[in-house]
Amino acid sequence: MRMRYSLLVSVLSISLLSGCSTLKSLNPFSEELEVMAPVPEFLPEFETRTAWDSSVGKGTGEYYSTLRPAHANGIIYAADRQGKVTALSLDSGKTLWEVQLSESEGLLSRRKSALLSGGVTFHQDKVYIGTERGRLFVLNANDGSIALDVPVAGEIIARPTVQKDKILVVSTNGILQSLDINSGAEIWRATLDTPVLTLRGQSSPITIEDKFVVVGGDNGRINAFTFDLGQLVWQERVAEPVGATEIDQLGDIDSEPVFHNGIVYAIAYNSMFVAFDFDSGAAIWRAEYGSIRDFIVTDEVIYLTDQNDIIYALNTDDHQLIWKQESLNKRFVTGPALVGNNIVVADGEGFVFWLDKKTGTFVSKEKLDSSGFIANPITVGNKVILQARNGSVYAIER
Repeated sequence: MRMRYSLLVSVLSISLLSGCSTLKSLNPFSEELEVMAPVPEFLPEFETRTAWDSSVGKGTGEYYSTLRPAHANGIIYAADRQGKVTALSLDSGKTLWEVQLSESEGLLSRRKSALLSGGVTFHQDKVYIGTERGRLFVLNANDGSIALDVPVAGEIIARPTVQKDKILVVSTNGILQSLDINSGAEIWRATLDTPVLTLRGQSSPITIEDKFVVVGGDNGRINAFTFDLGQLVWQERVAEPVGATEIDQLGDIDSEPVFHNGIVYAIAYNSMFVAFDFDSGAAIWRAEYGSIRDFIVTDEVIYLTDQNDIIYALNTDDHQLIWKQESLNKRFVTGPALVGNNIVVADGEGFVFWLDKKTGTFVSKEKLDSSGFIANPITVGNKVILQARNGSVYAIER
């Protein structure tokens, strides 16, 4: 069994406190040790293979970052923290183009890191990515050339959302901005109340029918605004703070909300998973699950990884438990990807696990990258695309 020092809030698996993005923020004076579950042993039902792997810069290194690739039209778009953005062929992993968004500085032409952190998003013929320096880059998808370089209200660590004629970005200071898709000019902004103590994460906004924008806040509330004017339609609480300390009461919503069949689903750290009727904002059900990772909602089943790295399958209608998989406890597990009849997750030690989506039992595993994974895998057809902390991008399949 492995032991690790606990972070200030039990983090790598939850992210870091606001303003402290390095994974070296371990507390050596803490006497509390947490047990990381051993790698599960089981007889695999099938083997997986790596269709290709490719290096995209230096990755995110020691920093907590949920940078993950995006896919469109047979191309994977990926980035590293320093500023490299690369387009890769989905079929072969071959580099189609790459650009460097870091800048030269000083007489020795040293490179100033771009601190890419919010992205990657593809929309129509553009690639969107935000930075910790409070800039939004828009690249032409055919060659990576810069179409826009826009200053925004603060650092961006969540993926931008692009819909119709607007770009929506959320800054860590709680500002939601709607920007013109052609010029980058601000159309409207809304302020989300931000507590003094928050986690190092942010919820990406979603849009509904080109009429509404829904986003979670660090204050544990879910917010619905009008798409055109940014007027608040409703605001409801997801987190229910408990405990005596500020850390116990953290209730950030860092995962992206999900809209499915007229219902908005949102989950908060330390607290609650809630289904809201979108028209009224009223809660349909509440369940005691906490997480900062994105989750999956289908017509019948919700799949999620909680903050203790337990994977759950819940009934969509009434949140009743279908199965749970507890064998990856404290292994810093990503959110799930759905691939055919399987659920795929990766962990902080670089293992990739395949589970039967009906039972939650393990059916395959592979040690893929020793640097480990933080960002969620994405599914493209029968392939799973993962980006490791060292910048390596993998396409794997059964």
